[in-house]
Amino acid sequence: MSALKAAISTDAGSSADQCPVCNCTTKKTTRILSIADKVAEMMSSKDIRESLIERQTNITMSNEEYGDIYDGNIFKSLYNNNVLDNTDDVLNLYLKIDIDGFTCTHSHNSLVMVHGVLLNLDSSERYARHATFQIAILPSKAKGDFDSFMAPIVDEVNLLSEKTLVIVGNDNQPVKCKVYVLFINGDGIEANRMLNFQGHMSTYGCRFCITKGEHRVDGSNATGMYFADRKAPLRTKESLLLKDKTDLFRDKAYGINKPTILAKLSTFVGVESIGLEELHAISNISKLFYEMISPRYNANFKYIGNEAAYPFQLSNLQFQCLGVAMTNSRQYIPTGAFQGSFNPVDPSN
Repeated sequence: MSALKAAISTDAGSSADQCPVCNCTTKKTTRILSIADKVAEMMSSKDIRESLIERQTNITMSNEEYGDIYDGNIFKSLYNNNVLDNTDDVLNLYLKIDIDGFTCTHSHNSLVMVHGVLLNLDSSERYARHATFQIAILPSKAKGDFDSFMAPIVDEVNLLSEKTLVIVGNDNQPVKCKVYVLFINGDGIEANRMLNFQGHMSTYGCRFCITKGEHRVDGSNATGMYFADRKAPLRTKESLLLKDKTDLFRDKAYGINKPTILAKLSTFVGVESIGLEELHAISNISKLFYEMISPRYNANFKYIGNEAAYPFQLSNLQFQCLGVAMTNSRQYIPTGAFQGSFNPVDPSN
């Protein structure tokens, strides 16, 4: 199996090979799985190959109802503008890249997982083991330049989208393929990392638009950031690259620190290329809601200077009933779509 290399900064005194990015010698390297190798492994299966070819044959641009990734406006735009290969003898493989941070159990170091998902398969098997693959485990941004790690991944995807990959399966039948990344997914922290964005607590904390945030109260007791403007203009692709010369963006970056490496992807269209990771969003919101109504509610949710008037707190008995109802609801989790386990909204439970 071949592997690409990416660079990470280390102490000046450490010994390492020369960095291919900046020619500095004080670098370490990490191995990244070749996407071409993994695609070839998947396509060696005759069943998978025939299933993908059949699904591509059935794709239509006239579907007005959204049922899958092919029905969205972004896919249709990429297809109609010939960003995607439309020739009949080429099988296009569409990937979603998931990026998520985690803490290593043994070393307690912060790491970032880069994971690939083959979107061509039916949604019922799209997230099965044979349809997903791990591309890399990277150090967190605190220990290196995240863009330098993503650069070889972006370069390989662009190469696989420009050049035709010919794969010979176990039945000795060749198939021509091209690989595209339709969108990149991650929770709020990773989305900010991918866009080089200051984050949701900054003044312009929405990564989709330029609504201006306000604190609940002014002064030393200021907490939280709230975005009330629902008609703010969307960020443009050029603004994410700090190249938008219109009056709105010419002199303000609105929280974008530098251009994103993801813009080098041929399929990148702007903020729409960064997905909204629903599971993280629902989990995080439910935790905040739980704290807001809990008898042990977090101080951030109390009324300033008038704690007795807090209107959302439940009594201990009401809260116990809520906990029983949450436990009983587990039987309704659709196991066909989700085979894992949710963490409790209250870690002490």
